Amino acid sequence: MNNPPNRLSKNVHSSEEIEEAILGLSIQDNDVAIKMVAYLDIDDFYFPKNRIIFQSIEFLIEQNQTIESANLINYLKEKKLFSKVDNGEYIQHLIQSSGYKVNLSKYFEVLLSKTGLRKIEVASKEILTKLDSNVANYESLVEEFQTSLYDIEQKKQTKEFVESKHLIKKIVEDISKRQDDKTITGLITGFNSIDAMTSGLQKGDLIIIAARPSMGKTAFALNVANTISKSHNVAFFSLEMPAEQLLTRIISIEGNIDGNKLKNPTKMDDVDWKRLYLVQDKIEKINLFIDDSPTIKLSEIVWKSRRLKNKGKLDLIIIDYLQLIPLSHKISSDNRQQEVSTISRTLKQLARELEIPIIALSQLSRKVEQREDKTPMMSDLRESGAIEQDADIIGFLYREDYYNKDKEQDQDFTLQQTEFIVSKHRNGSVGTITLGFNLAKGKFTDQSKK
Repeated sequence: MNNPPNRLSKNVHSSEEIEEAILGLSIQDNDVAIKMVAYLDIDDFYFPKNRIIFQSIEFLIEQNQTIESANLINYLKEKKLFSKVDNGEYIQHLIQSSGYKVNLSKYFEVLLSKTGLRKIEVASKEILTKLDSNVANYESLVEEFQTSLYDIEQKKQTKEFVESKHLIKKIVEDISKRQDDKTITGLITGFNSIDAMTSGLQKGDLIIIAARPSMGKTAFALNVANTISKSHNVAFFSLEMPAEQLLTRIISIEGNIDGNKLKNPTKMDDVDWKRLYLVQDKIEKINLFIDDSPTIKLSEIVWKSRRLKNKGKLDLIIIDYLQLIPLSHKISSDNRQQEVSTISRTLKQLARELEIPIIALSQLSRKVEQREDKTPMMSDLRESGAIEQDADIIGFLYREDYYNKDKEQDQDFTLQQTEFIVSKHRNGSVGTITLGFNLAKGKFTDQSKK
């Protein structure tokens, strides 16, 4: 039996009446008891007697026993807990105090809110203690508090079962809209072939774009970000490149200006300058939010994303790139694969929670270089762990000329044929799409036949 929580001043963050209403219903209704242990845990009950009753009911359910007074009393006697609940008199009190089944969801909501308030108080006190003792710096305290608040909010997120009859109409309508394969239901990337295959970037999807270094991952992500941010809100977390460089590359993409000229403006001609000023007006109107913190932790990505979403300013997240994200609390110094797995799973959960697509760029391991056929495959994902399982779409960027450096330099100003290989698509087909990549301008174009 877990120890009861510390009592808080005046019990303002607890509700004895609600706790008793839920437990009373659970003793009389097995379905309610099953729902209770699914939605709540022992920490959601503040009062010691109620914690004992909850944990006893939880055990009986795990043993597939019916929840009724007799079984509950027998269990309490067996565990020598009977005297702690007034020799059974408290059980009768709970039955008499039971609430209405129709209000059960509301009861859960109230109790979870009370739990959240208690946890916020505990987290606040811990932060204040560390402030008084000067044992932590500003960044670590902010991160710790943000993580605590996120964990508390996640615990409060509960959902009822969804009945199929309530969903079927919407599903049939969606299928009807896509019957000609031309309706895009998600965010439009700007690449017709990719949009046709995916129906756009779908809400709740985790999309992994992987390639070897310098293959064009960031450039591809910027092409997508530039297109989508013209009509939707995009958050771009860049752990590798500062915001100024990212925007300069978008200028090159949108303005069709050689990136080398932007680095050395003395080479720009009148046409280039005209394009620059025109593109400035366009980029000032896009909805792109860039965070270029090179050491941003997973908890901070989650927190900032939720804050943007709450402001109504988030439709897509792009992260460059996944393996650079450090965990808030390191699992171990030699288990980076487990850490990356934790990161990918958290990103998938975040995509579902916020109901937006998330694109995470990913490195490939060096073992691809050791093969004669260097076409990437899912096993090449660096520190893959759960990435293959968590991702809804896994796409690889591959161009043969990458491995012929001399040829690549000679063709710096021409379109490099690049394959976008969709190796996993949870809700659709897989295949290879041909793109053209202008290295000088960082611009991808769709080259697949219509």
